[in-house]
Amino acid sequence: MANRDPTVSSPSCGAVKPQIPIADCGAEGSAADPVLSAIQRSWSRLSRISSLARLHGQILARIGLSIEQSAYPILTYLSSFGPSRMTDLADAIGIDLSTLSRQVAVLERRQLVIRTADPFDRRARILRPTESGKEILTKIADAHQKVLAETLSDWSLDDLVHLRILLERLVSDSELRLDIFAPRHGQSRKCGTT
Repeated sequence: MANRDPTVSSPSCGAVKPQIPIADCGAEGSAADPVLSAIQRSWSRLSRISSLARLHGQILARIGLSIEQSAYPILTYLSSFGPSRMTDLADAIGIDLSTLSRQVAVLERRQLVIRTADPFDRRARILRPTESGKEILTKIADAHQKVLAETLSDWSLDDLVHLRILLERLVSDSELRLDIFAPRHGQSRKCGTT
């Protein structure tokens, strides 16, 4: 198995553990470039795999559900971050408001989400998952976890823990650096909070 130590060593950077000293390695052509290129390629491949309609279909078939792939990020966001205005939700999941409105209409017809008036601004509508929406999300998440467990079944516990730590760090650092979720989630626009 390949070396699991994420250390990068180069004459200009020295060895750093457990961080890859990207900012300290200088301009293009540095020791970190091949590492960053490999990470970027892997990230792109993983993103492509996770967004495949075929994977989504297989997961839903396991649990006997038929739901659009677009429902998952909507239900996930609302269950994770709580009720949200449509404009904030569209921004958070990276789609335009008209697309979100069409997707939400389908979820409303299936009684997976509900729109209510914002108690602090009656002109605004707040979107919440219903109990059925939460149950479906739990079933989908459980099915995703089973697929992941099958995929990682040959990995050691040490490898799994190491992957979890590094993935959590990558996601957290990406969210902070890219201001994902942060700009609007705590602002007064969200559900009438201050």
